[in-house]
Amino acid sequence: MAINKRKTKREVKKLLKSSMSKEDIYYELIDKYKNPIETRGIAYTKRIHRDIANVIRYIPSNERLKKYGVFNTLLLIPMLLWASWYLLQGDFSRLFWPGIFSFILGFKHTKYYFVFAATGILLICQGLAMSLYAYQDYFLGLSMTLVLVLCILLGTALIVFGIYMPRLLTPKYTFTDEIITTSDGKKKKKISFG
Repeated sequence: MAINKRKTKREVKKLLKSSMSKEDIYYELIDKYKNPIETRGIAYTKRIHRDIANVIRYIPSNERLKKYGVFNTLLLIPMLLWASWYLLQGDFSRLFWPGIFSFILGFKHTKYYFVFAATGILLICQGLAMSLYAYQDYFLGLSMTLVLVLCILLGTALIVFGIYMPRLLTPKYTFTDEIITTSDGKKKKKISFG
């Protein structure tokens, strides 16, 4: 029996709102799935532990949201404005990318922030291609040099955001060498989320 990730995610969010630490949530969920785990082998147990830790990892804690969530919001606002611009123009075919970006940012799906880094790389490549192979000296009234500089700056900002925001909002978990004893007397390695 694998864990129900959707149900577990809802439970983790509820427990995080009640100001419980991620480590305590992890041990509580391990105890919840204890009975099926003990009847299976050690590989199954490790997989369940890893799955639970990953579900907990990709949900930002309240402290990290307060500390780093402002950067997420600063990028969400232009994305929503971009989507609103297309909505006001009635151009629904262009809503795909601002919609995807707004969805990822709005619901803080840090697992998918690599999309921003990939978009930054594509934007830099597009700026280079436009400046090297353009048959005009101007694009939308801007010189091609300025277009290249803007593409490089925006692309670099997206790459940095896509790489570092997941690390800030949802750092990796590690098992430390410290052994703790649970309430039922079993010894476990201590887990640390960031």
